[in-house]
Amino acid sequence: MSFMAAGNSCESQLGLGSAKLIGGNPQKHGQMTEATFWSRFVELWVRFVVFVCRIDAELAPRTERVVEKSVLPDGLKKMLPAPIVRRWTSPLPSRGANCMCHTYDQPGRWMSDTELHALHEQLIAVAERSMDDVPTHRLLQKDRVREALANRIVSVAVDTVTGEAVGFTAMVCLQSLNDVIVHLGLTMISREYRGRRIQSPLFTRCLCAPMFNWFTLSYMVTSIAASPAGIGACSDYFCDVFPNYRNPDAKPVPWQLFVARDVLRHQRHEFACSWEANFSEETFVVEGSNDAVGGGAPEFIKTDGQFVSRHKSEACNAYCSKVLDIARGDELFQVGRVDIMLTTLKYMMSGSARDTRTKKKH
Repeated sequence: MSFMAAGNSCESQLGLGSAKLIGGNPQKHGQMTEATFWSRFVELWVRFVVFVCRIDAELAPRTERVVEKSVLPDGLKKMLPAPIVRRWTSPLPSRGANCMCHTYDQPGRWMSDTELHALHEQLIAVAERSMDDVPTHRLLQKDRVREALANRIVSVAVDTVTGEAVGFTAMVCLQSLNDVIVHLGLTMISREYRGRRIQSPLFTRCLCAPMFNWFTLSYMVTSIAASPAGIGACSDYFCDVFPNYRNPDAKPVPWQLFVARDVLRHQRHEFACSWEANFSEETFVVEGSNDAVGGGAPEFIKTDGQFVSRHKSEACNAYCSKVLDIARGDELFQVGRVDIMLTTLKYMMSGSARDTRTKKKH
């Protein structure tokens, strides 16, 4: 799969690539194009798989071809496909907790006002139980909720005993020229549920949404984080990631630098990154990213200079300590690519290795 669609000279020179989003163009003169044929074929296949496998999911009505676009950012209105699988529910593997995961793709485009309000209240409740103060983040503001959730993929963990939401991951779809990029966004886990391995299963469910609704197995991702656990996970499970603690002396290739520049130049407001923060093109460190001046989220700044969560590899922890000034509010911006097959394999192998180590200890 070529990494950005051909036809744009700038992109061709950079050697970029992206997932092809098929079926997004309107039909002309009632003719069925090849792209539309395959789009309809894959849509029917997705519906068939959901039906046969008895997946607990809500699908968009087949007669509903027009889904609200006015709430999307301008750059995504012609690019982001309306979801076929709008929501689905699945058990959430965790340690010492009985949880179900509810995943929603672009809920701001199709949810009723009542449903959208209830979902937003769940996110705020988790944030309140995760930190002393709710972060200054677009996703958690009480105005323009529909717009904030129109281009997001959200997974919420709910305790089946108490019925309370205990964690969430909210990824955001961004636009970069003629690409749709998934930014890993905001993840919050209630204090009493930390350490129960809830975060990774939440991530995997969000990352599967493009596979069903974009008809693709590969797409670009970006991330901004100050936690070695998050930075390390991005390096461990995704492909072509920069920066990467496993190769700290590497330099960014042109497409990685291009994407970082483009996203940070135009879309910082989507992930609460200060517009005043300086971006280093050599290290990809965003200095003072969480500074309140310029729209950052100061609630995430650790004035004691200690990381919120560490990675299992000390090499990753040491790398983050070297490049980031946590007390200043620095974050590391990463660019990479999801390959569903390779990413799943890496994740499963990592889990198998962890299980093997656990068994040996016992």
